[in-house]
Amino acid sequence: MKALLIAIILQILFIHAQSQTNDLLTLFNKVDAATKQITSGQYKLNDIYTKVSVGEDSSKRINSYDYYFKSNPADTLIGYKTSSLCNTGLQQVYNGHELYVLTSWNKALEITPAANNQQIIKRLKNGIGNYPLLKLIQNDFQRTIKYKTLKTWDLAQNKVDYKGQLCYQISSPPNASGNNRNFSIYYVSAATFLPIGRTVVIENMIANAKEIQTFESWISDFKPNKNLDDRQFSKESLSGYDRETIVDGIVKSETKKLLKKGSIAPDWELPLINRGTLKLSDLKHKIVILDFWYKACAPCQKQMIDLQKLHDKFDQQKVVFVGINTLDDPIRDKLSLFLKNRALTMTSVYNGKQIEKLYHVYSSPALFIINGNGEIAFSLDGYSDTLIKDVTTEIEKIL
Repeated sequence: MKALLIAIILQILFIHAQSQTNDLLTLFNKVDAATKQITSGQYKLNDIYTKVSVGEDSSKRINSYDYYFKSNPADTLIGYKTSSLCNTGLQQVYNGHELYVLTSWNKALEITPAANNQQIIKRLKNGIGNYPLLKLIQNDFQRTIKYKTLKTWDLAQNKVDYKGQLCYQISSPPNASGNNRNFSIYYVSAATFLPIGRTVVIENMIANAKEIQTFESWISDFKPNKNLDDRQFSKESLSGYDRETIVDGIVKSETKKLLKKGSIAPDWELPLINRGTLKLSDLKHKIVILDFWYKACAPCQKQMIDLQKLHDKFDQQKVVFVGINTLDDPIRDKLSLFLKNRALTMTSVYNGKQIEKLYHVYSSPALFIINGNGEIAFSLDGYSDTLIKDVTTEIEKIL
């Protein structure tokens, strides 16, 4: 009897899964047909980013965009002309030939010609500020059909109210890798079968610290198939800048570089997170690794975890690792908790913003190895997957 009961339950589950798959396939095909009818449009794009560090700080960012798009079959890179104005003052326009990015806060216009920067332009298809959100969601659904993974998705049994519209709610399967887990929730209008919103959730465990990031984006005030003048997508639609920069992927532009190898490392004195102060000159005759970081920087956290492994490996009387916090509110207890939750015990100082220019640091993470003579022996701008190997090699050269 028990075996029969189990067989019946399994059969019911199979029939339900098969029905769900058929329902999703029908829905995704209706979304595809409805979205293909939209060749242009204007809408308000709403974008909320929330980051919760469990037991620590939480942060929230709310942005909105005035967004315009128009089908452009002649463009084989993304297939649309687009224009967006963010409430932060950032404007982006792509017309099939150039991408214009205007940052009002420094009155600079960056021009990226499509012909010499095809990879940059293709990446626009991944950004909600550069590519129509309803088309982006349509592409996600069509990839699911193409790769035959519909059975792993979930369609909510009942329609839900989402931002004042009755919608179908669809969830992607959780994708787990190591200590990371992410999934997406989509909302499709029950009246028009047009996608109107998406929420992406990313959960990340770093030692004992759990971070949850949520990216919610949705469309409001949509005016489909609006007759848009091409001037909306031209350079002439932009104003309020006093300089231009040309991005050329073929001719590599000169970029700001870290303080070069062989330079004498500038001395400094900064407060320690565990109280007291530290001078670089106090570490004379030792090998010193400086790591510039801030809390919200994901690559910074990867780098800190890697450097902690090396801190535990090398003789601390000869090799000293110093983390330099730059952007965060210098409240010792919060920074101390942040380090504790990630099992980071290497020496750490804060107020590092004041010494960034001395080392020509313009982004994070940034790393320097200083030899016993106080000279910069190695530097790294940004995180590298070969960090442990490269830093180990450089330290062993000096020892």
